[in-house]
Amino acid sequence: MNTQPRAEHGSFPSRFPQPPRLLRIAEVVARTGLSKTTIWRLETAQKFPRRVRLSARATGWREFEVSDWINRCALASAPAPGGD
Repeated sequence: MNTQPRAEHGSFPSRFPQPPRLLRIAEVVARTGLSKTTIWRLETAQKFPRRVRLSARATGWREFEVSDWINRCALASAPAPGGD
């Protein structure tokens, strides 16, 4: 008798963390408000998360890396406490 938790189709058993969600370029553009060219320039300058090769003609970005980058930009541009 198998006592391992059974995963439903398309999901992982609860003991495994969910794999990172990958975002395609259109979603990255929508979330960041940057153009594809600006994303490429920042990535080349190592100021934006690196893309992941999905296949010969497809790439994506890890959602948590893009979200972290957005949060860091927001923190960096926030005014100092008590400043006007």
